Amino acid sequence: MMMHCWAVFLPVWILLVVGSLPRGVAASEAINATAQEEKPAGFSWDVGSGTPAELPPGQLSLEDPVVPETLETLAGRIGWARLADRSQMAPVRVVVTPVESAEGRVGHQVQIAFTLQASLASFQEKAGGEQALGVHADTAGNSVRLLTEDEKEQADPGPQDPGPQDPGATLGFLSMTLLNRVDLQGVVQAVRHDAADGVRLTWAFDHRFGNATGLQPCFRRWGSNPLGERVLGDPQPYAGAGGVIIARDVSELVEATDRPLLLVESRMVFAEPKDWFGGGNLLRAKIPLLAQEGVRNLRRRLAAEGK
Repeated sequence: MMMHCWAVFLPVWILLVVGSLPRGVAASEAINATAQEEKPAGFSWDVGSGTPAELPPGQLSLEDPVVPETLETLAGRIGWARLADRSQMAPVRVVVTPVESAEGRVGHQVQIAFTLQASLASFQEKAGGEQALGVHADTAGNSVRLLTEDEKEQADPGPQDPGPQDPGATLGFLSMTLLNRVDLQGVVQAVRHDAADGVRLTWAFDHRFGNATGLQPCFRRWGSNPLGERVLGDPQPYAGAGGVIIARDVSELVEATDRPLLLVESRMVFAEPKDWFGGGNLLRAKIPLLAQEGVRNLRRRLAAEGK
């Protein structure tokens, strides 16, 4: 799956491997918010200038039934009929909201809604044979791998952060290139929870590794030396990112068809340091197009695996 922007790549890519995460993970003390706003412990961080990370309001949950009103709300101006279209080119709804502080924009909230032609069981089965947090990510400079046991021991919880207490949490080291301008890396924590007709995945950069050499959340900006050669700058601390992905089987709510359909809602919040793109709108402007591209590639892959 070719992706060039982690803000879209990460939610869509994580969705590809939810089947390989431990199943049946229940909500625990590591998830410290309401059922619909579940967040792993690593989610508690500032976007910048003391601004707390907060997800955009969500519509899907595993606890409440999906009703027609939910479908229309998620579809927005696109309309549910178009969002649920069976074509691989069906639209994707993307809402991007800047996170502001007294010093200006410090990050973004992103909500993405789309549908997939796949039953929940077959989708999980297709993903279930893949290595958790370790496949289909080594593309265009992007890679992810599971942490070793020795690396996990480098976690250093502070007095305000007890760290993940859920044994089902999966830890992976992520390395990504953003729009060919910024390299980003860090440990990502993911927790999966299953229900009869859906699955939820929560993820966040894990700041317990902030002092772990080679594992800490950081970014490096590409520049040029006096000879015009591309060079990578020194690592800078990265405030963080996190989100929630929920997929629900809505086949029974689709008229005149017996084919399965999944509805997916991805919500995330991430910090965008001014050093990335000079405070411009480059990243924000590309997110909708990249989301559409990522979802279409995901649909193609699922269709090919289903043949």
